[in-house]
Amino acid sequence: MLKLFGAILAMLGLWQIYASKKYFQTLKKEGNQNTSAFSPLAIYSGFLSGFIFIIIGIKFITL
Repeated sequence: MLKLFGAILAMLGLWQIYASKKYFQTLKKEGNQNTSAFSPLAIYSGFLSGFIFIIIGIKFITL
């Protein structure tokens, strides 16, 4: 059961990193003065949470 949970967490982490990267590219292309000042924080926290999910998922898989 932990291996399944770990695999799901790792896949969620990969998806989170992909979504953050896609948002960064969109923001770089279409960002203007009306873009929120908190967007860089959202991108950073998205990458960070994705990496944390992947690390925890790998830990659960190897148990």
